[in-house]
Amino acid sequence: MNKNILSNFWLWLTLLVLLVVLIIVKIPANLAAFVFTKAVPGLSLAEIQGTFWRGTAGTALLNVNGDLYSLGKFDWRLKPLSLITMKPCSHVSFIYQNQTATGDVCGRDQRVDLTDFSVNLPATVLDMWVPASLSGELSMMIEEGTLIGNQVRQMTGNLSWRNGAYHDGANWINLGSFGGNLVEDQRGGVNLKLIDLGGPLIADLDINYNPGLRPNDEYGVALAGEIGVRDSAHRDLQQIVPTVLGTIGERSQRGYSFEWQQ
Repeated sequence: MNKNILSNFWLWLTLLVLLVVLIIVKIPANLAAFVFTKAVPGLSLAEIQGTFWRGTAGTALLNVNGDLYSLGKFDWRLKPLSLITMKPCSHVSFIYQNQTATGDVCGRDQRVDLTDFSVNLPATVLDMWVPASLSGELSMMIEEGTLIGNQVRQMTGNLSWRNGAYHDGANWINLGSFGGNLVEDQRGGVNLKLIDLGGPLIADLDINYNPGLRPNDEYGVALAGEIGVRDSAHRDLQQIVPTVLGTIGERSQRGYSFEWQQ
């Protein structure tokens, strides 16, 4: 009798455990999407498929200061052990046309932590802010980053613009390649030290992005440094740099030094 009771107990316990595991495994992807949208301000997801642990959103949009940006398809793979700390972490990837982003993301209470997060974009995305047609490849690697709301609390990474060029209305003019380190500015924004890598355009710039610090500016960007052209540069580039920077900057050893913000 006791053996039968014990056998039934273990049978029901096993079935209960299997049921719980089945329920956990089959948690719908909508719950994960809800967690992501709560953790990342301005993020919205649609066309959701999969499960809580591994899923896809066919459409991901990000609202930044009133401007809506399409992130394309969003895939995630949640890390189960991260739930123990009540700070869900996931390996994520975004794919939109020739734009990609991938890395590890953790989020809780408006705080987002990024690790080994890479972003690759065509330079044409800058056309939205720069009054010129640009080409080349933009790459950003965030080794470690922490965002709380719209504030950058910690940032270690780098940014590069490879094979940069601009269109003068008739031809593409080579600018060269550029790179620099990203670091938080201790005031909720990001500093970028950008230098040229030996191409036609000389650049040594300190760039700060901090809309919260400059709320009345259109973009919240402040830039200071030096720009010049090498003798090997296209003749159009040798003419346009003095024409533009000569009105806002001063002659320097390698070109023109200036300050600008918008």
